[in-house]
Amino acid sequence: MSKFIKSTLALVTLALVCLVALTSVKAADADETRESYGTVIGIDLGTTYSCVGVYKNGRVEIIANDQGHRITPSYDVQADIKHFPFKVKSKSGAPVITVEVKGEEKTFTPEEISAMILGKMKEIAEAYLSKKVTHAVVTVPAYFNDAQRQATKDA
Repeated sequence: MSKFIKSTLALVTLALVCLVALTSVKAADADETRESYGTVIGIDLGTTYSCVGVYKNGRVEIIANDQGHRITPSYDVQADIKHFPFKVKSKSGAPVITVEVKGEEKTFTPEEISAMILGKMKEIAEAYLSKKVTHAVVTVPAYFNDAQRQATKDA
């Protein structure tokens, strides 16, 4: 499947998730007994690209990042491992990424990397909306197993 088709499917999936989530928030606003969640964003956390959207003015808008692109690259490390300026190691049987930051070696777990990507998507949304975002719906690839889904929640 081409990158364009995958990207289009990811954007459509994100749009549907945002629409469903925000319809629920709108219904919650109508019921005084429910808590208001404010602006809820949708984040499509992909292995190739990630993107963030918001339901605004009656439609879902996919938000451009600080470089003007509506999708932000994510990477499958195994495919390009020899080209990256970091090392992938094993720690207690789990993969970790080791990188040098300001002369000091730092180690990150996949969950920490996912958390950084999610944090960046949140920053993109907050810059676009000019307000703080406290709630998000996050999609992951359909082939993720339960452990990968839990790791994403942990992130």
